[in-house]
Amino acid sequence: MLLRALFLLLLVATLSETAVHGAGALARVALQHAELAAMRTASSAAVAAAASAAPSGTVPTPFATCYLAHDTACEISVTSTLTTGTPSAIATPSACPGTPCTIFLQSNTAVAEGRAVYHIVTTVTANNGDVVLSRQGDIAFRTFATPPYTALVGSLDATLDALGNGGVGDDGGNASAAGTLISIEYVPSGASGSPIPGNVWRSQDQQPVTAVPSWDR
Repeated sequence: MLLRALFLLLLVATLSETAVHGAGALARVALQHAELAAMRTASSAAVAAAASAAPSGTVPTPFATCYLAHDTACEISVTSTLTTGTPSAIATPSACPGTPCTIFLQSNTAVAEGRAVYHIVTTVTANNGDVVLSRQGDIAFRTFATPPYTALVGSLDATLDALGNGGVGDDGGNASAAGTLISIEYVPSGASGSPIPGNVWRSQDQQPVTAVPSWDR
């Protein structure tokens, strides 16, 4: 009888320990999913902040937020920092995107086309201060003086983008890509007269980024 009781106690203790370990594993998996979700949300917010700043050429100040709060403590916090990107090296003209090329910007003041590149660093921090996720990426925008003011044209990080020959290239303003050039015409008032070209082209060499920013866990 005593042996049976001891066996039952040992069985209950083993099952209890297994249940505790299982609950702990599930909690860790749930926390990891929350950390990844926080990274995706923060990355999207950083791109949106860059898009708003691109037309003026300003740099958004670093911003942080609490993604997951528990009682009075913040379990997961996220911080994003943006800086201006490093200009690409001079390229040999060829086809776009993903390869070196020459693009043509519409410099007519009605459009004032330009480019803005931002380097984004996003970190996810646990409540003890440890950085559990860190991601870096470069974002390129095509900017205009009129709506829509910005258009996302290129990106690079160390995920699948790295397999695409240096990330997604910018083909905006490429003479060999139909529909990417912005042309200006002045239409005379009245019924007579032909449209007058108002293009003011400015060439710019583009080259894909070769160094892949880090994506760490």
